[in-house]
Formats: sequence, structure tokens, C-alpha cells
Amino acid sequence: MLLGWFMVAMTIILTVFGQIIVKWQIAKAAPPAAKTWELITWVFQMALNPWLILVFVMVFTAGGAWFVAMSRLPLSHTYPVMGLTFPLVVIGSALLLGERVSLTQAAGTALVVTGVVVLGYAATR
Repeated sequence: MLLGWFMVAMTIILTVFGQIIVKWQIAKAAPPAAKTWELITWVFQMALNPWLILVFVMVFTAGGAWFVAMSRLPLSHTYPVMGLTFPLVVIGSALLLGERVSLTQAAGTALVVTGVVVLGYAATR
């Protein structure tokens, strides 16, 4: 059971950092105007970016961790916890990318966390 929860945590961590890395790298190399060939070339350049290759590895690893978690824990207990990816991405993007978080976003983030706590509590009863 402990391994299952560790794998859930790994899935969340890899997902959150993967999203932040993608945003960081894409922001450094904004896509060209809507010219089809330039856009296709840009996508291939991004696919060869070492940081984005790392993200592909992270996504694959997160998928494997999720498979292990699913083999050990009920989906009704674990999937609500995956909702933590949303507030963690908001927090991480503010701290690591300097993105501004509005009061409305902060309130929504708090609601998501509250929902995860309520679902987690309900799953233990």
C-alpha cells in the first residue's frame, strides 16, 4: 500500500514538473507566425530540445508509476489526489516561472485542494 501511494506521489511530481518545464522551454522559443512550414519546423525543433526530451521520459515514467499505483490502490481513492496537479502547477508556475496568480485563481486553487481533502476523507470512511 505504501508503494502505491509513493507511486501516486511520483506521478503527481513528474506531471507537475513536466508541465512547468514545457512552459519554460516553449516560452524561450515562441512558435513562429501561422506559416505552416515554419510551424512544422518549430515543432520538430522543440521535439529535439533536451529539456523536452526529458519531459517525454518523465511522462513515460509517470505513466509507469500510475500503473503500479493502480495495481495496489482503489481508483476511487487515488484519482481524486491527482487533482492536486492543478494547484501545484499554479503554485509552481508562480514560484519558478514568475507567473502572476490572481485572487480568483488562488481561490479556485484553494477550492480544488479543499475538494481533494473532502474526497480523501470520504474515501477513508
